[in-house]
Amino acid sequence: APGAWQADNLTDELQARGLTEPNKIKANWDINPAFGGPIMRDRIWFFGAARYNVASDYVAGLYWNKNVNNPNAWTYEPDTTRRVFNEQKQPDTQLRVSWQATPRNKVGGTYYNTSYCFCPTDASATLSWEAGQRAEYPFQRLIAGDWTAPLSSRLLLDVSGQVYKSESNRSPWDDLADGMIPVQEQNTGMRYRAAEVYRIQDQSVYTLRGTFSYVTGAHAFRIGVSNRSGNLGQLEYDKVPVSYRLRGGIPNRITQRALGSWRANVDADLGAFAQDRWTRNKLTLTYGLRYDYFSSSYPEQQIGPTTLAPNRNITFPAQPGLGALHDLSPRFGAVYDLTGDGKTALKASINRYVLAMGPDVSFIQL
Repeated sequence: APGAWQADNLTDELQARGLTEPNKIKANWDINPAFGGPIMRDRIWFFGAARYNVASDYVAGLYWNKNVNNPNAWTYEPDTTRRVFNEQKQPDTQLRVSWQATPRNKVGGTYYNTSYCFCPTDASATLSWEAGQRAEYPFQRLIAGDWTAPLSSRLLLDVSGQVYKSESNRSPWDDLADGMIPVQEQNTGMRYRAAEVYRIQDQSVYTLRGTFSYVTGAHAFRIGVSNRSGNLGQLEYDKVPVSYRLRGGIPNRITQRALGSWRANVDADLGAFAQDRWTRNKLTLTYGLRYDYFSSSYPEQQIGPTTLAPNRNITFPAQPGLGALHDLSPRFGAVYDLTGDGKTALKASINRYVLAMGPDVSFIQL
């Protein structure tokens, strides 16, 4: 989708208020080949896919700063010949292999790896290119395995596990000069020269799950258990440990930073359940009970010296976090077929759910 195909709503009124150019597509394309088939007839199959996606958009009214990397210039001066854009690039690959080990045992494995670069991710009318961050995800890797075994015509065993590892960083743009102090102009809200804080973040998540099902025509019983554990760590850093706020080019505030790092663990995020469903004539009842257990902790960690805190050396001992937390959640539902032909039904349900827990929002949402 080239930018030439894109319309805009840049009106005389907007231009009179100072907007020179609207948002516009710079590049937008996606290629996604996939291929699969048998490796060994009636026994082993594979399916693989790859993708490369680019989405790049010019930012309305934002231009390159002529004073980039000039340590003696404290103002933002737009170069109207060079528009600023936000850009996303995503290459990924995935492979799935299935093996019919025996007539009743099927084993599967999945490998998935992707990387992202939102470079930059947040340039806007009040955030210059050089003050934005490169939101880089060098890898997000998932390795999973599963085993399915119908023990009989009524019994099914299903077991799976996966390992997920990722890195999520906020980095300075490639050619940013050392020593550039971040600045915000209070009159315009514009931030320029450099970003204040960057980060390196790593994450690991381990998941195991198993279910056992007993199914007949009118009756279905199922029990299962799952557990997730993992850890999350983050290091925050800056290029310069101070930043300034100006008003009309005159400094009126200084911010100083002494950043550090932290780690957190999810020791157990366990769920166990039992559910049952019966159908008698026109009435179907579903009921169950789920048990949840959660425990987290913080390992021993140290915050060492920085430029503005050269003597800092703090050690935090290992300690528990959230937990141990226990919860029971009942589930109940009923369906009554009013006419007996499956076209009109009366339904009712009452259920209880708990919110996922974790040391950090980005961690618990996986």
